[in-house]
Amino acid sequence: MKTLKNNDHNHLSRIHNFLVKLGPTLILPISLVAFSSIILGISISLPLESFVSSFLNDLSSIVFVIFPILVYVSIIIHFHNDKNNNTIINSLITLFIFIAVQSIIVETGIIPSFFIGNLGFYTSYGNESIIHSMTPISFSVFSMMILSFIFIYLDKKISNKNWFLILGFLLVLILTPIFMIISILIWGIGFLISSIPFGFSAFLYGFVNRLLLPFGLHTVLMPTFLYTEIGGVLNIFNASDELVKTIAGDSNIWVFMYSKGMDFTQLNGEIIFEGNKYIYEVSNSYNIGQYQQGFLPILSFGFPITAIVFILWKGWENGKTFLFFTLITALSGISEITEFSFIFISPTLYFFNALIFGLSFWILNILNVSVWISTGWIIDIVMFGIMPSLKGFETNWYWIPIIGILLGLIYSLVYCFVYSKNFKKIT
Repeated sequence: MKTLKNNDHNHLSRIHNFLVKLGPTLILPISLVAFSSIILGISISLPLESFVSSFLNDLSSIVFVIFPILVYVSIIIHFHNDKNNNTIINSLITLFIFIAVQSIIVETGIIPSFFIGNLGFYTSYGNESIIHSMTPISFSVFSMMILSFIFIYLDKKISNKNWFLILGFLLVLILTPIFMIISILIWGIGFLISSIPFGFSAFLYGFVNRLLLPFGLHTVLMPTFLYTEIGGVLNIFNASDELVKTIAGDSNIWVFMYSKGMDFTQLNGEIIFEGNKYIYEVSNSYNIGQYQQGFLPILSFGFPITAIVFILWKGWENGKTFLFFTLITALSGISEITEFSFIFISPTLYFFNALIFGLSFWILNILNVSVWISTGWIIDIVMFGIMPSLKGFETNWYWIPIIGILLGLIYSLVYCFVYSKNFKKIT
């Protein structure tokens, strides 16, 4: 029995060390996305026709599109023992072959794009024409993490260093069926969640999102709600009641309505652009932003408050690292570095963490909070909550710190209780 306990402890230690290493690995890519969100906030605050707005718009979209590649390279640099330039170049060649082969498969219609999963990033903001930069699930953060670790493993095992030239083709054959299954499952989960009435779908979204975090699958679930019909549809009709434009996804709807000066609280009404009057209608949505702003109270306020309460209980030396993690989360939106520590303490605590996130989404949804997010950090509150409110938009951003503080106090009590019960098991 003692040997089994020691083995369990060793497994937990290895998992903990891996997760602790993975968190900082994502700091640079996510920091660039956070910087890009500031650029986006500035661009959609400027006149849409201006050169500066278009330039900043395009600049921010580039970062969003290449974000999965940055994650891929960052993991290889941090986890691969051989960090020379050839290793990085070979890994990129493998990646680009993989992307090119899969793109050809989709374009030729051999496999419908849905089954590869058009659930990646795409943006629609700025000028009247929607800017699309779709990336499939195979190009999402989740899939890039899988590809990077496969490359690292094979690169260590295979002595022939020219293997990477064919690996991209092999990975398409191996991983495409997996991505097809994941696409169908995630779409099905998203459809079920979005069908729940009375705004409770926001609770389920936040809860399931956090449960999927340790497996990296939250990066697949999020685009499903933010950029596809699952997260809501804004239809625009002309005077003859003909459909002239469709905006899909909670994120796209928010940005479109903000850029056009539309009232977030009105799910149907009139819109005037290019001198013409149109009728718009938002369906499948209880509140604009319901699948976005629920992160902000916890990441920006709840986690730091939990760390402060823990320091008051256990002292500065015992809690300073935890506080440092929560501040990184609040100032960058990188939640993994904080949340993975909960898994190490107790799976029960992480399950409670998912419940708290779901509660945050639900409460803000009921309170009609409408704040767009990039990575879920404090600057998002300023750029997409406070600034739009100064322009007359009813974002109701002030509920975010209030709810964050209240949930943080609840969280801190549970955290300290579970920690005291499990402390001896992890030391």
